[in-house]
Parts: sequence; structure tokens; C-alpha cells
Amino acid sequence: MSRAAVIILIVLAVACRKEKIPLSGTATIDNRLYESDQAFYALGFSFSSASLVRTDRTPSPDISLLAETDAGGNITTVTFNGSPGFEYYPFARYGEYATVAEAKTAFGSLKTFDPSLHSWVELARPLAVNQVWLFITPGERYAKLRIVEIETGVRDDRPYAECTFEWAFQPAGTTTFP
Repeated sequence: MSRAAVIILIVLAVACRKEKIPLSGTATIDNRLYESDQAFYALGFSFSSASLVRTDRTPSPDISLLAETDAGGNITTVTFNGSPGFEYYPFARYGEYATVAEAKTAFGSLKTFDPSLHSWVELARPLAVNQVWLFITPGERYAKLRIVEIETGVRDDRPYAECTFEWAFQPAGTTTFP
């Protein structure tokens, strides 16, 4: 084989390589609102693209973050909201743990589950550190989430909430995590 043929094969191999989307990681989302020409939007998280996604785009993110407040504007509850269009309740709390070590162990040990054994709810609320949640996407694919950190306060004269979570996604639609 000629040197030129080898170079062409290498270039084709590199050009044809698909970017692999991660099936797990750590992400942070918040309830900040941004303004576009048409409307306001927030940034949520998409498990299938493993990225932050604007709430005013299609496809919309799988989850976004809400900060519920009292009449005085103080945050009372931090909540995960599922993307619009669910025909079912997308969240189930798998467990709540006293320590980071217990939550990490539960999250790591969660390899498979039976959806019928869990109580599914419309919103994941209230969120708290060391919780593990199950989530089902509109395409009926599952994710698991471990709440790592929650920050609340005021930013730009508005109630602000931020949540960092560890996640794993099952893109094949089974209840067994890779």
C-alpha cells in the first residue's frame, strides 16, 4: 500500500469517528433567567446530549431547576421540573441518606431497579443533599441522580438556586444502568 493510501485511510478514520456522548458525569443547573428576543429562558440539563440546554428550544431539556418562594421572596423549596409534555410522572425518590458516603454507595450500587416498586411524582421536591432520584425521560429512558450540593441566595435581586448532581443515563431504555 502506498504512503498516500495510508494517509488517506488515517484521515478518513479520524473524520468518521463520532464524538462519544458521556453516559454519566456531574452537572450543575440553576434557576437563572436569560432574555432572548422572543422570551425568557433558563438552562436545564439533557441526559441524551449530556449538556445544558435552553428551556425555550426543541428538544427542551429533560430537567430544569425551580426555586419556590414564600410571600417575602425567600426560597422555601428547591425542585427539579421535568420537560413539558410528560404523560406520566417522571421522578421517583430512590432514597435519602445521612452522609455523603451512604449516598455515594447507594448511587453506585443502583445498577437496576423495578419501576413498579417506586412512587413516581410530577416534581422532584424538595431536593436535599444526599438524595438519590430516578428519572424517566419523555422517550422512556432512565437516569439516576445523586444530589451533591444545593446553593440558595439572591443574585441580581432575584431568588437564586443552584443544584449540582451526579448522574448516570441508560440510553437503551432499560432499567439497568451501564
